[in-house]
Amino acid sequence: IEAVMYLGYGAFLGFLPIYARKVGLNDAEIAIVLGAQLVLAVVAKPITGRVSDRIGRIPVIIIGLLLCAAALPLIFRSESLTAFVLLAPLLGLGVGAVTPVTNALIADLASTRRLGAAMGVFGTIWDIGESAGPMIAGFLIGGLGYAATFDVLAAVTVAAAVGVMAL
Repeated sequence: IEAVMYLGYGAFLGFLPIYARKVGLNDAEIAIVLGAQLVLAVVAKPITGRVSDRIGRIPVIIIGLLLCAAALPLIFRSESLTAFVLLAPLLGLGVGAVTPVTNALIADLASTRRLGAAMGVFGTIWDIGESAGPMIAGFLIGGLGYAATFDVLAAVTVAAAVGVMAL
């Protein structure tokens, strides 16, 4: 779950500045877009963590994955600062929903004696997704362009959400 979400998020972090520059944003505007995304992620994490304590981990994870999947293709079709600033926080909300809740899920599923090992493996999986995202996106962008690449990453994220639903 985390690796798939971070696949798209890592690609976003790696390629948003390049794409945004290509469509005419300057460095300050790109920083605003990245900041808007991050602010919402930071604000969302304690809230979504609390919501998952009340309604369960899986529904919050699914909603977060679907928000990420919706945001990525829209962001990489944006051409104005306004569009970026409206859409990037949607990705932040998705990331802010998935990240704390998958951490809590690991804690729920791992035994107390194995919690450190479980969190270590979890962190490694997270890092694999985040580092693979820009690499995979780079190859895809070269052949498909930005919009289609982020459609593919969104489809992978939706597939993960469907897989989680099937559990």
